[in-house]
Amino acid sequence: MLNIADVAHLLRRAGYGASDADVQYLALEHASLGSLVDTLLDDARLAAAPVYATQPPAMSPPNCASVEPFFDTQALGRWVLDRMASSRFVLSRITTSGVRKKKKRKKLLKQRTAALAANAHVPHPLREKMTLFWHGLLVSSLDKDLVYCHHATLRAQNLLFRDKALGDFGDLLAATSVDPAMLYYLDN
Repeated sequence: MLNIADVAHLLRRAGYGASDADVQYLALEHASLGSLVDTLLDDARLAAAPVYATQPPAMSPPNCASVEPFFDTQALGRWVLDRMASSRFVLSRITTSGVRKKKKRKKLLKQRTAALAANAHVPHPLREKMTLFWHGLLVSSLDKDLVYCHHATLRAQNLLFRDKALGDFGDLLAATSVDPAMLYYLDN
């Protein structure tokens, strides 16, 4: 059995924590942190493009004389925070280790796949955590003159970070170098 404190720490680092029941279940089911990491990463949501239960808020057209873009930007911030808060590791509680019968193992894997498919719209904590990380590292801001004339670029940048959060770092940097929010932020 893993140390519960270690499991809780890993779940906080790879996401935003987990329920006590999930922490205890994972501590009991895994012999090592390596097998736990494998379990957390063995999730179809990480291999596919992000799926959105609610779409990010639409941005109004650029209008420097209006306060509407300010409220659009606030709505985008709430959408991002809601995704972080609703993200969770989908633990199907179905393990095939120790199952010797091929038919039973196949049935369990099918049930696990169905559980993951049913939760495809639930944000994966690692993707959300990495999106926040890249936003903090590859910084852009609306803190400039005529800032709200370019507010829609932040929505596109957030979706870019979310899409490439777990991919190749070179691809992320190449995409960010031509991202309109970054270009505007860098006065390019």
